[in-house]
Amino acid sequence: MEVNDELKTVAIQYKTKGGLVIEYGSSVSKNGGGGFYVKQNVVLNDKIKKGYKFKEGEIIVYNSDFFSNDPYTDNIDLVTGTYVNVALVQSSGAMEDASIITDSLSKKLGSNPVRERTITITKDTTIHKTATIGTKVKSIEPLMVFDETTMDDTLSMDDASLAAIASLNRATPKAKYTGTVLKMKAFYRCEHKDMSKSVKALVRSINKEAKAKFKYADSANNNDKFLEPGPMKGDKLDGKILGEDDVVIKFYIEQDLGCGTGDKITYLASLKSVISSVQEEDMITEDKSIDDISAMVECASVQNRIVLGSLQTGVTERIVKGIEDNFLDIYFN
Repeated sequence: MEVNDELKTVAIQYKTKGGLVIEYGSSVSKNGGGGFYVKQNVVLNDKIKKGYKFKEGEIIVYNSDFFSNDPYTDNIDLVTGTYVNVALVQSSGAMEDASIITDSLSKKLGSNPVRERTITITKDTTIHKTATIGTKVKSIEPLMVFDETTMDDTLSMDDASLAAIASLNRATPKAKYTGTVLKMKAFYRCEHKDMSKSVKALVRSINKEAKAKFKYADSANNNDKFLEPGPMKGDKLDGKILGEDDVVIKFYIEQDLGCGTGDKITYLASLKSVISSVQEEDMITEDKSIDDISAMVECASVQNRIVLGSLQTGVTERIVKGIEDNFLDIYFN
């Protein structure tokens, strides 16, 4: 087994003929039902190192948003949710199906949808400035500043000059979404030699990682998964004809959205609720033995539910936690 940290790949060799190359790290996949993309955080199992000999059924990589390493075994555990203390109260902010949560819980329950932004330029375009992977952008900021003239690609400009070009060029595309550029893709039909210097430099930088992975996986059994970047074989992109002189750059912007007022949450998969407010400070209860209350739910609302599993599980958890604390106190004190 060989681990390439730079390319985020693992090459495994079977005792029988052949082997596979497996990718890990951040990738983007389409959420078919939601109209947006989702970031996949695939990580290596902690035990996987160069030269490691694996057995059938062992986990090599996994999605850290859904699984975690089991500290007691070589397996991984399913991540079932966010564990917090929930108080049952009688409050105007937690009437009926409403609940109150803290700002810290809002961040834990946040989501990170990835939005696609497409920019179409020509092979002769002069690009003065562009966002790259890792760039933090705001919705009103331009992703790329360019013009269709034959200006010198090597001409340097200050921020004022770039802002002037952006304001004069009505086609200057805005980011539309606030977040971080997670991934970029380039689509074109022309050869690199026919592109302007700035367009060629951008396309090559986008294709650099994919080209390296293509070479790395050349002898693997699944090398057909790693395509060599270059001009498109056909003439259609997303169902539309791509002109011979057109170059399409796709930006994938990861948003950081907290869970806020009006959003729906579920406690223990059976108690659905709507957030009525988000408190900035930690919630305070009269019971000093309970720390870090992260949410408040109306007691009557829980009692009126057909499924009482939430209440039973919550009480059991408090009892087990109390016994655990007592054991620890006896052992260490």
